[in-house]
Amino acid sequence: MTVLDPQTRKKNRQDALSETKKSMTKAQRVHRQFVAGKPPASEFRTPSEAIRAASVLLQGLKSAMGPTESEDDIRVGIAYVDTSFATATVSRYLSGQEQKLLGQLTGQPIILIGLLFAIVDRERKHNLEQDYHAKEYITVAGMRPFFVTKQVIGWLKEIIEYKGGVN
Repeated sequence: MTVLDPQTRKKNRQDALSETKKSMTKAQRVHRQFVAGKPPASEFRTPSEAIRAASVLLQGLKSAMGPTESEDDIRVGIAYVDTSFATATVSRYLSGQEQKLLGQLTGQPIILIGLLFAIVDRERKHNLEQDYHAKEYITVAGMRPFFVTKQVIGWLKEIIEYKGGVN
């Protein structure tokens, strides 16, 4: 059995990460940039704070991705649950429609649980012959939870996987 010293292990990890990054598409690299790192501190957000956070996230994603073919290639949504904790839902953030979204979020008893984002990866396509329900391009999705708990992460994953994410 070979025991590697810390310097060799660190170099091996850096080499492996470098190889992985070379094979990633731009959308995958941006996704990794926005979901990697230390999870945020859990905190309640007001609807106006969540809208501001969504705006900042959307601008950051647009800046990192550069020009896109369609305005819908980068989407951000605010996820929330009703006070019965039965249903997790997402409302899409659209720049310039903040007041409408604020009215929607304040007009019902909800708890804001995080932000979701989706990036259309125009460098990768689905095999439409095998999956005729799929859209032509693969979408990379991520989350920014306001609370880092198993339940909140589960709700956000459910929205991404079963409800189509941010539409």
